Amino acid sequence: MIIILNGLSGCGKSSTGKALAKALNYPFIDLDKQIENTFGSSIADIFKNQGENYFRNLEAESLKEVLTSSHENLVLSLGGGVFKNDNNVNLCLQSGLVVWLNMNLDIIAARLKNYKNRPLLQGTTTLKENLEILMKQRYSNYMKSHIKLDFDKNYPISHVVKTIIIEINTYNAGKLYE
Repeated sequence: MIIILNGLSGCGKSSTGKALAKALNYPFIDLDKQIENTFGSSIADIFKNQGENYFRNLEAESLKEVLTSSHENLVLSLGGGVFKNDNNVNLCLQSGLVVWLNMNLDIIAARLKNYKNRPLLQGTTTLKENLEILMKQRYSNYMKSHIKLDFDKNYPISHVVKTIIIEINTYNAGKLYE
């Protein structure tokens, strides 16, 4: 099974993905890290030097490459903006089980307050206002996820992983009766 974690930047996709992969004994891929390794440049530098459109094209190509390779089992952590693109959304929904980690924006803002390498979170408004704008832009696509998890507290990763596993098992059990 391919499990795809999505959500806003800072919601814990990467750290949760690593722990979930370990718990399931699945390989783990962080799409942003894969892009950085493949292209030898940070996401922030790609944004700065080539622009967001160039990065989004790299992101879509990398996503397609990962999802069409021969992974039987995989945990994939997406970058926060992958779900801006409807083609990416459809590819993810057809290729695996998509889990939206919807974290309280105050918690995300607190987590990201010292990070300056998140290009879309820089600007003239506050960090929380930027997060609210991004959420409004992406909400309808995030809602297409197979599983939607709302976290209103900064839970330990172990709790988030257990919740994901329970929800995946519940989702799969429901599919047996369709």
